[in-house]
Amino acid sequence: MAISHLAPLIIYFAIRSSVTSDTEALALARFVPVVWTLGSSLWLRRIDLFGLLGVAIYGIALAIAIFFNIGALPLKLHHAVLGGAVGLVCLGSVVRGTPLVLLFIRRSMKHTRYAGQVETAMANPRFVKRISNVTLIIGIASLADAVLQTALALMLSTSAFLVATTAVHIGVVVGIALGMYVFLLLCRPIDEGSSWQTALTASPSSSRAISL
Repeated sequence: MAISHLAPLIIYFAIRSSVTSDTEALALARFVPVVWTLGSSLWLRRIDLFGLLGVAIYGIALAIAIFFNIGALPLKLHHAVLGGAVGLVCLGSVVRGTPLVLLFIRRSMKHTRYAGQVETAMANPRFVKRISNVTLIIGIASLADAVLQTALALMLSTSAFLVATTAVHIGVVVGIALGMYVFLLLCRPIDEGSSWQTALTASPSSSRAISL
C-alpha cells in the first residue's frame, strides 16, 4: 500500500518541475510501483495476481495516454480501474458462494500447522458466512473508492488529485483493516480448543495474502 500510493505522490512532486508535462511526471511516478511489483514477484518467486493486474492496467493506461494524446487522465484512472476490478471480483465471489477472502485464507494456511484447524472451520456454515460478510465489505469499499477516485480524476488537477486520492485510499485501507480486526476479535471461536482467529493472526503469511 505504501509503495503503490505514497511513492508516486512523492516522486511526482520531486520531478514535476524537471519534466515537460503532467502526463510524463505521472507516468514516471507510477512506474516505480510497477518495478517494485515485478521485482518482488521475481524475488519471492510468487505470482501477485492483483499486483500484476495493476501492472497490466498501468501499461494499458500509458498506451492510451500516448497513442490518443489525451493527457494524464488514463493514468489518473489507473487505481480506480484496479479498485473497481477488485470490488467486482469480491462481490462476484460472494454471489458464487466462494468468498475471495476465504480462498486467500485457505491458500495462506495450506502449509502451516493451522491448516487442519482452518479446514475444520471452513466446514462450518457460520464461519463461511462471516468471511462472506468480510469479502462483501471489502468489495463495496473497493467499488466506492473507485467511484470516488474517478470523480476526483475528472474534477481535480493532477497534483491535487494525487494528494486527495492518496489520502482517500489510505483511509479506506485503514478502515477495512480496523473493521476486519474488530470483526475477528468479536467473533467467538468456531469450536472448542480451536480458534480460527488465532490461526489467522499467528501466521505471518496470512496478512500478506489478504492484503493483495
